[in-house]
Amino acid sequence: TLRQISKGREAFVKKMVDMFCEQTPLSVKEMIDAYHENDFEQMGAIAHKLKPSIDNLNISSLQKVIRNIETIGKEGLDGTSLPEALRNTEVTINKVTAMLKEEFPDEEVE
Repeated sequence: TLRQISKGREAFVKKMVDMFCEQTPLSVKEMIDAYHENDFEQMGAIAHKLKPSIDNLNISSLQKVIRNIETIGKEGLDGTSLPEALRNTEVTINKVTAMLKEEFPDEEVE
């Protein structure tokens, strides 16, 4: 997990959390847009890039889901489960982002 990787360096954890909160929701939106444009290869590539963040933050409810999205995109498998998987990913990432922003609020500059 992220805390194990950081070896107690809170500044590192904060930086990684900030990057996750800034970049991941945008990547999820791009992945969904790629799906709507029938660009399954791009959708799978974005899912592949999201895996480390999901794994490092131990978002267990998405670990299998994101891998399925990646596989469907890369191998052109039956995508009937994609709308639900993408919706689930978006909702979960939004919840996790909100929780992380509460746990790691921006420092106020004086």
